[in-house]
Amino acid sequence: MAVQAAVLTTTDWAEIPEYEQQNWLINGLITSDDNLCFVGKPKSGKSTGIRNLIAAIILGGKYLSRSVNLPGRGRVLYLHLDRKDRPHQIKRELRNLGVIGEKNQLRFLTEKDVPKKATNDQLCNWLARHAQEFNPHLIVIDLFTNFMKCKKGVADYDGMQDAITLLQDSLAETGYKGVLGISLHARKAVTDEDVFDNILGTTSIRGCMSTGLMFRLYKKQKLYTVQSDQTHRDPVLGELEEMVVNRDAIGVTSLGTRFEELKKEEKRDVFATRLNKVFKCIANNPNLTDEELEAKLEMSSKTFIPLRTSLEEAGRIAHMGEGKKGDPKRYFIPRIVFGKPDPVPYVPQCRECTDPVLPDDEFCATHRAEHDATEGTCKR
Repeated sequence: MAVQAAVLTTTDWAEIPEYEQQNWLINGLITSDDNLCFVGKPKSGKSTGIRNLIAAIILGGKYLSRSVNLPGRGRVLYLHLDRKDRPHQIKRELRNLGVIGEKNQLRFLTEKDVPKKATNDQLCNWLARHAQEFNPHLIVIDLFTNFMKCKKGVADYDGMQDAITLLQDSLAETGYKGVLGISLHARKAVTDEDVFDNILGTTSIRGCMSTGLMFRLYKKQKLYTVQSDQTHRDPVLGELEEMVVNRDAIGVTSLGTRFEELKKEEKRDVFATRLNKVFKCIANNPNLTDEELEAKLEMSSKTFIPLRTSLEEAGRIAHMGEGKKGDPKRYFIPRIVFGKPDPVPYVPQCRECTDPVLPDDEFCATHRAEHDATEGTCKR
């Protein structure tokens, strides 16, 4: 029996438009027909980010300080499969954000609604029917890997790519033209070279999504950040650099300062604190060498030398010695003569005699006792 030849189709090159108007659902961040992924470790703020997006679309307003571009209230199909957050918690959080009884704007589904023991094809068809019936502007699946499975797990390149494209195609066949958003976990050890390579699983996942939002928690600094990875970019706004995420009393998020600026400020604060520590050590222990100061401060040469150099350049410390073998440099706090540092070592003396005292003291031990007995404790 002869095999019937397949019908061949071609794309007419001339009919492809050279330019299409870019429509934004979230100004400069999420297009109206985007394939969006929320990425982050557990407790990194991605579910909060998802629910803030849901509230922004339903109620209007802003998401991460960017305007929502809808003529009225939007509709969201929310498939919640992240079992660490129970449905009543989701309801409370959305209620705090202002989403109270919007049944016509929110369709909320959980694991109880998902067909049991269904294949990926059946799951896609089930979700596509909901999308066709509800016609949402946004579909969110949180978490995607709790919805569709691959036999070899999330590291299966072909399997994960097939799962995502199957879902995209199933929705497209129903005429769905809104945003598909899925949440994914990040790897345990996140590297900074390209953070979106830290999606837990194969790189095919990233390849299937046009926009990514990476959420991170910095426990030491007690702050959350977000940044974007976008195929479609606004020529002015570009991609979202890593930004601090602020959260108000009711849970509404907004963008704060650039995280890079915050890190620079933190480094300046650390440097200033260490600088003051070195200055005080030299003031209290004059005429010590580099090695002796490093030992007393418990600092490495790599940390100490830039601090000592900075103090010298500012004229706050001076040194004796040539810095040669047998004549090492020894550091002290110089006197100020006519507004300029005096290279003669300044050794504080008692107000009553010539005995040396610590920089913070005015009297030697003998005269301190006499002064305290007659006049009380001296205050500068």
